[in-house]
Amino acid sequence: MIATMICMAVPCISQTGAFIAMLSERSVSVVPAVFMLSFAALLVSGLIMDRLFKGPRPLTIIEIPELLLPRRQVLMKKIWVKLKHYVMNGALPMIIAVAIAALLYETGIMASVGSLLSPLVVHWLRMPEEASIPLILGIMRRELAVLPLLEMKPTTLQLFVGAVVGLFYVPCIAIIATLAREFNVKTALFMLILTSTTAFLAGGIFARMEFLEFMFNFNEL
Repeated sequence: MIATMICMAVPCISQTGAFIAMLSERSVSVVPAVFMLSFAALLVSGLIMDRLFKGPRPLTIIEIPELLLPRRQVLMKKIWVKLKHYVMNGALPMIIAVAIAALLYETGIMASVGSLLSPLVVHWLRMPEEASIPLILGIMRRELAVLPLLEMKPTTLQLFVGAVVGLFYVPCIAIIATLAREFNVKTALFMLILTSTTAFLAGGIFARMEFLEFMFNFNEL
């Protein structure tokens, strides 16, 4: 559980690429600021979880066993099991989620749902109203919560706020499915609410730090 909690502050590889693509063109200081925030959140959440979750701690330093060449039959079986596990529990939920997102977007339902989030996005996060739709897409794919911001011509601070929200925002649908399977649906819903609350709370706080705009613009490329 501790590992699960602290890993929520670590961006996936596609989200990392989205951060670099979105932020590096604006200011050299924004990208490291986001990743320093991620590291700080990981450290603080780990310390907090270590105090909250009581119980024995397993020994993590063990003697490395003798390394031998694996048998081909065993290796191929493991590859097949891992591949099957990824397709059924990772790729398949993702494909279904993307298909549902495309359907909702084309039918206009996503825009209607996004309008419900617009007051929170505009007044609390101080971002363009159009940013509410990428937040919904971020549930399907985490990088989609930030990449569409490039087309909205936001300020540097708004880009940083969007990155902060995307960093702590809800895990993608594949991670939610994994949490429900490894723990239970209640735990998955708890993580969903916790990450969403943290994302909007942190984003709103940084949106009001107007001195960050000056700091970021000072280091513009």
